[in-house]
Amino acid sequence: MRVLVGLFLVGALGPLCAGELPSPTGEFAFAARAGEEVAEGVAWVRREATGLVLEQTWPARVEIALAVDARGELRGAAPLQAGFTAQLLGAEREALRFEVRLRANGPGYVGAWRTTRDGRTLASGTASWRQSRAEALSPLAAAIRAAVEPVAGRGTVPARSVFSRGRPEPDALVRGPAVFGRMAELIAGAEREVLFLTYTWEAECGPSLRIAAALRELAARRKASGGPPVRAWFVVNGGLFAKRTAIQSMRRDLAGLDLAPWVDVRLVRHEHLAFGALHTKSLVVDGRVALVSGANPEAKHDGERPWHDLGFVVHGQAAYAAREDFAQVWRKTTGEELPEVPLPAAHPADVPVFAISRRGQGNPLRRSIRDPQGQAYLAAIEHAQRSIRILTPNLNYRPLMEALARAAARGVHVQLVLSRGFNSDAENRPLQGGCNDTTVGWLQERAQALGIGPGLLDPRWYSQDGAAPLEGNGPGASHAKYLSVDDAVVLVGSTNLDTQSLVHSRELDFLVDDVATTRAWDARVFLPAWERAIPAGGRPARTLPPPLAPLPPPVTR
Repeated sequence: MRVLVGLFLVGALGPLCAGELPSPTGEFAFAARAGEEVAEGVAWVRREATGLVLEQTWPARVEIALAVDARGELRGAAPLQAGFTAQLLGAEREALRFEVRLRANGPGYVGAWRTTRDGRTLASGTASWRQSRAEALSPLAAAIRAAVEPVAGRGTVPARSVFSRGRPEPDALVRGPAVFGRMAELIAGAEREVLFLTYTWEAECGPSLRIAAALRELAARRKASGGPPVRAWFVVNGGLFAKRTAIQSMRRDLAGLDLAPWVDVRLVRHEHLAFGALHTKSLVVDGRVALVSGANPEAKHDGERPWHDLGFVVHGQAAYAAREDFAQVWRKTTGEELPEVPLPAAHPADVPVFAISRRGQGNPLRRSIRDPQGQAYLAAIEHAQRSIRILTPNLNYRPLMEALARAAARGVHVQLVLSRGFNSDAENRPLQGGCNDTTVGWLQERAQALGIGPGLLDPRWYSQDGAAPLEGNGPGASHAKYLSVDDAVVLVGSTNLDTQSLVHSRELDFLVDDVATTRAWDARVFLPAWERAIPAGGRPARTLPPPLAPLPPPVTR
């Protein structure tokens, strides 16, 4: 059976080259047989100019191109990759290959597989496949996917994992105590690994103390239960403009925890050129649950008036995609590969969750957003039909602002909650786009020029008391990142809607295509902030958007 677990991957390959399939990309279920034993699994496929390619991440990475031979049979072969053969076949991976031969059989395919070394067959069997349960996307998510697919390979998440599925927790985490409290729970419960990305770190503050206490709890639990050490690997932003105290503080805090040998702690600094900062804030535990946030472990996220920030937790295969984001920065920083962990099994409650990312770009003159993050945000706005709701500390990327104005001009209610005076000095630097006061003035002028109806393009200032805007970066300031569209799709993570985040920084967001999650998060995150927000002057504002029409039926892919 150990051999089977590795070999059943190949059983999904054949059908993916068949022209009869209604959709050659997506998710497939398959089964491999050897005698009376059967193993089952899941695979994903992408289309390239040269044909179809299967990529599989569980139980290890494998990639196979398929072709039709002279007899009309589908054939494919590939070497086994890192972390695979030693686990399952007990042989040198460089010498082993998968080979598969399949033929049509009614609505599906059947065929034969084998593994070879030096031309000698080591194991063989039969396989069959079927297309997985159809993945229903909303029309909006389908449009976003179509915009992202051509650039899916330009992010930090491999193309095979961008369009994932998962289970978002309905309770959005509001402010630091909730964000870092949930983070501590997840760390303390880890079984294999804790992977953590952060822009900065402050020693001996509430969030960092919570993380330290969770690591101690994890070490105590592993000491009592036995087993190999749990990996706890951290990456912090580096570079010319990064805080040098951040990694010093992290080293001091983590070194004093006395976690060895039960927790294997490693800390590295991600160096980059100029503006290409690691701005991602994420935690991934065991490749099965991920938390994305805008919050760093800093004192400003604790206390009586913490910054207004958010965190969101997703379980399942989308969390594994966030792990692959970490693996990319770890590889880039250290030159090492992460050890393999199993891909979480699919779950009946899973919904579409896209892992939207971008690589850091240090060139200060760069302006392109031909990457998954930029195309996802633009497509979400361009295809909105009824409402756009945004919480962001800064908005100044001109193509995005123009898209918002176009949306309002076609009757979409655009609700913006911005932070007045947040990071104004940095945002007003050359090539950075300008502060929010400049943005609001531009939007209001654009509304007049396009004849946008009253209240459709509706910028407001974040307020804690509903009486006056909160100015600057002081206690209670809003650092939240949130966008929802049409009561159906929501984008959350580390991205500010400014030039720095959309053009330069390394970021990670989750796009959730689920009405229940979007409505729950809107109610928890956006609507309370909107009701307290102060109209930014100029044109009259409406308190709430018009009633939403019934949602159209989903698009089946």
